[in-house]
Amino acid sequence: MKPSLPHNNSSLIWSAYSLPEGNRPADWQVHNIGDCHIHVSCERSGDQASLFLLTRHDELPRLLPPDCPPPSREPPRSADDRRWQRCAIGKLTEYQLLPVYPTLPLCIHLDRAVSLPPGGILQGWLFSSASAEIRVGDVPLTTVAPRTLHKTLYGNTTDGVVCHDLSSPLLDKATADDPLSGNPPAGPPDSVAHPIRIRNSSGETVVIQELCVYGSQLSIFRKQQQLFSETIQFTFGPTRIKMGVEPLSRRDHTILTLAEAKIGGEEKVLERSLEVLKALTRM
Repeated sequence: MKPSLPHNNSSLIWSAYSLPEGNRPADWQVHNIGDCHIHVSCERSGDQASLFLLTRHDELPRLLPPDCPPPSREPPRSADDRRWQRCAIGKLTEYQLLPVYPTLPLCIHLDRAVSLPPGGILQGWLFSSASAEIRVGDVPLTTVAPRTLHKTLYGNTTDGVVCHDLSSPLLDKATADDPLSGNPPAGPPDSVAHPIRIRNSSGETVVIQELCVYGSQLSIFRKQQQLFSETIQFTFGPTRIKMGVEPLSRRDHTILTLAEAKIGGEEKVLERSLEVLKALTRM
């Protein structure tokens, strides 16, 4: 189901926007998310329109040499400028900027190791980073990561999972099992707050330094200005680690769904061998 977004105001990035028109930089719409800058331009011919997109990151060279005039005086975009992605959008008059999870699972390194005894349960919050998807109508045009994402291996070279590498503080919150009992913890605009519940059913003490999150199983909600997901349940068993998702227990008018889970209703078995479990948890 396509999310329905309110039209943009100054405090919200994830919104619907009117199409800008004109090929001068002053006419462009620019979205700054993390280290990423998304430039949007539009041209109309009769009742048909074309949308132009350009993305860049702060760590990449500028579009112009340092001795060139400031961006407001950059030369106009031309139809043969290959830096821009061009999309025919017909008679549509707006586009949406939506948060989505990266395609790969996320290996989230915690800012501190957690020692969990047999039968122990830990509740808290951690953060991941959402990518930005530009959508016109029902059609996604492009997806851009707000930061350069590096790959890592969660586990060993035989049975591990290739993931994007992220880091996050682990926040202890007694209300993490019910995100609606309070506001999600605040983070940058592209951050998604995840309430988590970790259970150790292995019979041995487990030291946890990272967690593997499958974004395909999670939704993205917005409450006020903060993005958050359903509660993620991790179970560390004697022979495997499982990730499960607990749906929101209730909804209210302050919760807006921006992205729905692509895969739902099943547990994800991350690993199946005790040797890999020990490698993952550094036991």
